[in-house]
Amino acid sequence: MGHIGTSSVVVDPSAIPVQHSSRRIPIALKKEVKAKLKDLGRKGIIVKETAPTEWISNMVVVAKPKKIRICLDPRE
Repeated sequence: MGHIGTSSVVVDPSAIPVQHSSRRIPIALKKEVKAKLKDLGRKGIIVKETAPTEWISNMVVVAKPKKIRICLDPRE
């Protein structure tokens, strides 16, 4: 677990990049979300991006019993 293999995302070159503003994370979930993001980074699933980027999707946090799920919402 923790490896997504050689998957890649192909973007239509005619698509116009979209930058969404960030959504708020409920205060009660902030510690759990921070720990989950750190864990995903440690496993190499995600990488912290510090430079400007053309595409920015919203992060969506879903609280399940006993676990946190982090997803991206790429909708316009």
